[in-house]
Amino acid sequence: DRYKFQLDICKVAGDSAKAYKALERFQEVKDSVNNVIMSEELIETANDLDAAKEQHKMEMSKLKERTYLLIICLALITIAILVIFIRSRRDSLRKMIQKNRELEIARDKAQESERMKMNFLNNMNHEIRTPLNIISGFAQIVSSPDFDTSAEERQEISERIQKSSNNITRIIEELLDISSKECV
Repeated sequence: DRYKFQLDICKVAGDSAKAYKALERFQEVKDSVNNVIMSEELIETANDLDAAKEQHKMEMSKLKERTYLLIICLALITIAILVIFIRSRRDSLRKMIQKNRELEIARDKAQESERMKMNFLNNMNHEIRTPLNIISGFAQIVSSPDFDTSAEERQEISERIQKSSNNITRIIEELLDISSKECV
């Protein structure tokens, strides 16, 4: 029961390697117990056979036949148990391989998502910094005490600052729109 409990815990935790080891240990303990039980049954049968020989010489041939049938049945049962164990183990391995494939796919998707996120952040960084640099540069020029310019140049600077501000506002609105769609 302890190894079965470990197996269940490892399955829930998603630790396939430990689950597999717990399953192997569980099967070893189960096989060991089954072997002891079968050995005790064989010893009991042999003792019954000896007692029957002494008490009932006339029934000896029938008893031998029963014993042979019992041995054949035990052999068949043992073979059946082995077949069931092998199939169970094979099925467990198949399931584990499938889970590993699913985990690999999930890992690859997570890595791709991380790469896409980093690319997105780098692009957004560039898209926001460019208009901010334009605004900052023109603000420094305009605030300079030596700045003397014509009305046309002031108008052009004002338009470029306005255009950059609008670009930043548009980018932020798009980010908020994307963010709200992902949350829904």
